[in-house]
Amino acid sequence: MTPENPYEDFFKSSQDQPPRKDIENEPYEQFPAAEENIFEENIHDKRFKNARESLDEVLASLRLFQQEATNFSKLLSETRAIQHKIVSKISRIFLTNKKSPDKKSLAGERAYYRVLTKKFNNIITPMKSLAEIHLQTVEQFNRDIDEDYYSIEKEDHQIKEEKKHAIDGINLQRSILADAAADLAILSGALMATEKRMSRYVDIGNHNNISSSELKLLMADREHLTSGRQHQFQYEIFDINIIDKTVLQLGGYQKETSKQYLSKLLKAFKARS
Repeated sequence: MTPENPYEDFFKSSQDQPPRKDIENEPYEQFPAAEENIFEENIHDKRFKNARESLDEVLASLRLFQQEATNFSKLLSETRAIQHKIVSKISRIFLTNKKSPDKKSLAGERAYYRVLTKKFNNIITPMKSLAEIHLQTVEQFNRDIDEDYYSIEKEDHQIKEEKKHAIDGINLQRSILADAAADLAILSGALMATEKRMSRYVDIGNHNNISSSELKLLMADREHLTSGRQHQFQYEIFDINIIDKTVLQLGGYQKETSKQYLSKLLKAFKARS
């Protein structure tokens, strides 16, 4: 018996094949539509319309910070932390308007201690929020804005002007946060000085008496607050000296220095052990 030819199907006549559909009679809609111009399609895409360039986002962050900082700067003025700065007895001789913080009684020291604690909390909470905006601003500027930054919508002179505005804004942020850190340092020092004065009333009897245990707990709570652990915020990182503050006011901004600063800035939000 002759074996079946495996190639038989290839030689069958076209009459044996199923009828072929007439392509010309097919409706046009059944075929894939011609590929549209991707660029034209993207122009009408809301995602592309709402996208902002990196420099615009940095400038927006600066505006947000400034809005929040307006009330914060007024708070610093009203807090008048400088009045609580601890100075030596010798210094007070030359500062005729500087009075001793001694409240002459345990009740007075307690009340003063509560005032200092409240002022400290009033500053550190909004300061942390501002520092978070500052961190976001510095991160994006360092990541996206360099000498070769290019915009498809802006001319070179406008980019140069806006970059300078961004640097000035970042430096202003640092200066404001530095002022707040300095005030917190003053309040922290005043709290510790008050504890020292309160220690004179430990176990002396009468209505001015305070136990050693109570004072130790007050000191532990204060240290938890002023160290930044309570708010998980190391505010001391923002403290700068007079020379650095002068450089900021003059508009200095070096990329390498800024990278080191960013590394330090990230540590501000790490919980202290």
